[in-house]
Amino acid sequence: MKRSISLVVQGRERQWGFTFQGDPRHLPEWQADGLDVSLCSNEIPAWAVRLGLLRPWIAVQDLFLRLRRG
Repeated sequence: MKRSISLVVQGRERQWGFTFQGDPRHLPEWQADGLDVSLCSNEIPAWAVRLGLLRPWIAVQDLFLRLRRG
């Protein structure tokens, strides 16, 4: 199952962060090769935060992920 993965790239002067959909089974291999990657727990859109829906959004997203894992 693909999940959101965060990748941090260090440039000469700044860091850049990217999120992509990938297979978390590859994380140890990527980390062993020196990449700064981590699994994103939750993704919350800005409009949900503005409407005060942060906690309910996280709860529903966590429930959905648990159900998908079986």
